[in-house]
Amino acid sequence: SYRNDYLNNNNAIPFTNSAKLTWSEAATLTAPSDRVTISSGVGAGGLLSKSAEGGTSIYAYSASDPGTVRWTVMVNRNKINITNAIITDTVPAGQVLLIGPEHPFKVTKIASPSAVIFTTSAAAGGSGFTSTDSFVNHFAYEFPDEVGGDTIRSAYTVEYYTRITDTAPLYSNGNNDGIVTFGNSVTLTRATEGAVTADGTKKYESQMLDKSVALAYNYIDRTVQWELAVNRNRLPLTDAVVKDIIPTGMAFQIDAGHPFTVTENGSPKETFASAPASGNLTSADSFERQFEYALPASTSARYVITFWTKMNEDTLKAQWSGDKNFTNNASLDADEIATSITHSATVKIKNPVVSKSYTYASKSDYIDWSV
Repeated sequence: SYRNDYLNNNNAIPFTNSAKLTWSEAATLTAPSDRVTISSGVGAGGLLSKSAEGGTSIYAYSASDPGTVRWTVMVNRNKINITNAIITDTVPAGQVLLIGPEHPFKVTKIASPSAVIFTTSAAAGGSGFTSTDSFVNHFAYEFPDEVGGDTIRSAYTVEYYTRITDTAPLYSNGNNDGIVTFGNSVTLTRATEGAVTADGTKKYESQMLDKSVALAYNYIDRTVQWELAVNRNRLPLTDAVVKDIIPTGMAFQIDAGHPFTVTENGSPKETFASAPASGNLTSADSFERQFEYALPASTSARYVITFWTKMNEDTLKAQWSGDKNFTNNASLDADEIATSITHSATVKIKNPVVSKSYTYASKSDYIDWSV
């Protein structure tokens, strides 16, 4: 039918609507008319689409569950006739299929009311459910005949789970937006038409190292407090070391009023009121502009490190105009991290050693100057 042909498309479908005005008194005139086309189309994914539950989630590792993704595949939302409809999924490396009592594979026919037509909690074939690798990374599901001739006409959802097995991409700060993406594609094959493929993605907010200004520059005592957040992903780390290099023109300030503090999973772990001679907090330059802090040899905890720097007097003798940026750079290394993870924070500081301004009232014969 014309409807089937027009909606047999997984892309956005354009629609055009025309209107014309006629009236009896203007029988000899050309009737005014107009038409509008939705050129960008509507209804993309009408044959096949795929999505992950939860949108973008904050990632938090656990040994029992390094990441579980629930996928939903929508088949034939356009409700056209499809013969020999089969969906196939080969889960990419780094994930495996997860089928069990708490993670069932389920097919639902969308109707009034909707009905589950197939479900299984076992990684085993049956009722059109097959696999080429014992349901480790691959499955295929053939939809049962609905209207004769192995043809379906209704819309269906297919829900299933995958487990993340390779957490290496999460040992990072993600992309520019702090996101790590796991993808998965599904393919719909049909009797005569070409195959249709849809991609799904699961996104995690990933942050292994963050650097920020905890307290802005204090113009009275010339200090800044900085903060490092380490391993918010709660991933296992072995022999992890945090390194920090403070901006030129500043020096570390470690004393009772400006302690170096470390928290572990939100609880106090260590506080240093003076520069230590040895231990897990060390410095290659006697705590002038560099320090290294060693985390426990094996850990999956979150850490927050705060410390202070002080502007050198000599730096302030050189006047500059407006704001000047002072950037603090930090890095995180561990056996599990292939390339150092880095992050920086910047504080803006003014230094008007001498400044001059004026006040002038319009039409006045004098100017007030201030230095």
